[in-house]
Amino acid sequence: MTAPRQKPTGYLPGLDLLRIIASVFVVYLHARDWYVSGQHEISGVDEVARATLFEPFHISGPIGFIALGPFFLISGIVVTQAALKESVPQFLGRRGIRIMPALWVLVLASWLMVLAEWLPVEGGRGELDLPALLANLTFVNFFDTSPSVATVAWTLVVQIPFYFFVAFTIPLLRRWPWLPPAIGIALVSVLLTIVNTEQTPAMHTSRVIIGFAPALFIGQLIGLVRAERLHPVAAVGYGVIQFLLFVRGDLTSEHTPPFDGYPRALVLTLLMVLIFAAIDGPALRGKWIPWTAKRTYAMYLVHIPAMYVPPKLLGVANGSLVAILVGLVALVVLTELLYRYVEAPIARWYRNREKAHQAKAAVAR
Repeated sequence: MTAPRQKPTGYLPGLDLLRIIASVFVVYLHARDWYVSGQHEISGVDEVARATLFEPFHISGPIGFIALGPFFLISGIVVTQAALKESVPQFLGRRGIRIMPALWVLVLASWLMVLAEWLPVEGGRGELDLPALLANLTFVNFFDTSPSVATVAWTLVVQIPFYFFVAFTIPLLRRWPWLPPAIGIALVSVLLTIVNTEQTPAMHTSRVIIGFAPALFIGQLIGLVRAERLHPVAAVGYGVIQFLLFVRGDLTSEHTPPFDGYPRALVLTLLMVLIFAAIDGPALRGKWIPWTAKRTYAMYLVHIPAMYVPPKLLGVANGSLVAILVGLVALVVLTELLYRYVEAPIARWYRNREKAHQAKAAVAR
């Protein structure tokens, strides 16, 4: 007699490994650019990446998307799995607690470092005053001409509207799982038609959000198939349409995305996510992969100031090997500090608060 087939659990350890690899790749790309800016050369890694990934897939410009693309797809998977189990307030509260406190600490620290001239201001015009700080704390700087102190937050600007979409469609997702992806297709298509210029910062950022939204929706489809809430054939059909919308966004804009080859890069990252989602084993479920994966968000937030400021304060030559090593040590330390003393305790406090409220509600009944 065959054993009954078990419904798959939500945890995909292979995606934790991919998050770690993608995070390291993001750090590598920025370190490489900085190293090259100091008239140094990096050999070996670039050649391997070019021979195995970029040249076979004819990817020239969007190298960074190979690192960031998995985050969008994985985000779509993870938040969809969460939405199938959480209420709307619970979903929004947990996402907000997960994202915002650590980001606010980074923005405030970066603002102070820019004022001290340890970090360069990135984009925008005007004074770096308290209104500019408030704009950076609330993402307004991406929609107006305020100077930006933490441009890495642009990926959150892309993801947060998707989180709200998922939250507000949770009732539909549970009753008719096929409907929110269909609404997503219609929404992206309409918005691509409406937002057809990038003449202002607000229009440009809106176009960025819309242009990358298909990657998140494709991740949602993977999550629904994984949860056995959507037939794979339907998911493939929806996914093809979202990919075509991604191509449409690429073809109808000269600036978003800014390089050729993004559709091919999305295909490559999708293949990576599907392969890593299927990987499992004791090594992945041990201590170190989950431990490191939990810190990837903090690593992403702090990697630019960590790699740039400590070497500058120590007077190390810009882009030198010593500067890179100092920056990497600072990255490890600052990542752990941000995770251990900001991200993790606040999330733990919020979960304990949720449990206390649930216990009170149970007693009241």
